Amino acid sequence: MDRKLVPRVATALLEATKNGRRMARKEVAHELSNLQDTVNDIRSALDPNFKGAAGVDFMGRKIDRMLSPKPPKGDYYSSSNLRRSIRMYERLTNVIEHQLGDNARGLAHRVREIRELREPTYQDMLFQARDLFTYYGDSIRYRSGSLTQTTERIDIDGIVLGRFEIQLCLRDIASDGHKCFSAIALDPNPPRSDCSVTHPNVKDDRICFGTDAGSTVGQALKEGRLLSAFMTTNAILNTGGGDPYVSIDVWEESSEYDTHCEICEGRFDREHEGAYCDCCSHYVCDNHSSYCEGGCDVACCSSCVHDAYFSYVTRDGTTSTRSAGFCDECAGPCDQCGNRWSTEDMKVYPGTSDSLCTLCTNKRSLDDEQRQKEEEESAEEAAAQGYS
Repeated sequence: MDRKLVPRVATALLEATKNGRRMARKEVAHELSNLQDTVNDIRSALDPNFKGAAGVDFMGRKIDRMLSPKPPKGDYYSSSNLRRSIRMYERLTNVIEHQLGDNARGLAHRVREIRELREPTYQDMLFQARDLFTYYGDSIRYRSGSLTQTTERIDIDGIVLGRFEIQLCLRDIASDGHKCFSAIALDPNPPRSDCSVTHPNVKDDRICFGTDAGSTVGQALKEGRLLSAFMTTNAILNTGGGDPYVSIDVWEESSEYDTHCEICEGRFDREHEGAYCDCCSHYVCDNHSSYCEGGCDVACCSSCVHDAYFSYVTRDGTTSTRSAGFCDECAGPCDQCGNRWSTEDMKVYPGTSDSLCTLCTNKRSLDDEQRQKEEEESAEEAAAQGYS
């Protein structure tokens, strides 16, 4: 965990939560103003001189329709017409009471929520940021105002969906709530029916939490509880709960040739895609298929092909070296330098069991010649001293 990031995240989180509270207060004030306008419209509509409600909101138009019925047939002041008018006003009263009651109760609930939220402090946000980095460790990072956390490989009902990178832009917490979370598939394994879906709850990198989980995550972000928000998001991805875009059963609707890549575990149709590795006997997708350049030309996966050096003759007749991908049968390590070389450039050095590359063979030969020459000169000097 990079402890230097904790204060930076705490500062950004404190600003985001304060902005959220300011926006919530403005929204409540705006809705309260709209409610007052609705009440004024109703008062105007109930005025005996009211001639119409054109230009007012839905409530005003509803009142207009109810107060301006088609002219009744016969005497307007007859008993039946008066009873009809009384019933109309009773219905109108019920509609007004229900509509205004719902609006007022909703506003009162939101005001209580805002009042119950304790004003955030830097110390609170520092604890929240520290808990987040302590829990997730090196799997979480902070850069350019965004937190990113890499999940473990996700497997739901035997369907491998791979790893995801959960991203949270702290600047968007105030305006978007739980919608500011996104999940990017690092090992995408979409169903064949829709390549934009990488998880039952993820489409175009957007997470569908469902009503309950979305409310939980949104409330946690409002209060700055980052760890709770990330844990709920991870739970949705690991279980596929909430309100998914598609069912996990969609992944099972595959042909007999559907298989998983041994390296990235992505799905592909082996009849038209991917390759079979002759070295490890596994199927791999096109992104991880390769071949050996050592002469055998067998199809291999990227895990079974490694860079190795080989020598070749250039146009001007000189010998040079370069590297290419070789399988383990066509290349091996030099016992002296440790580099991988083509088997054609490897030789067992005379008098030893060491397998050496061309460069090391030449170098050891020169060293042996030099050592032999020095031994001969020493022997000649010793013989000359003995003779004297």
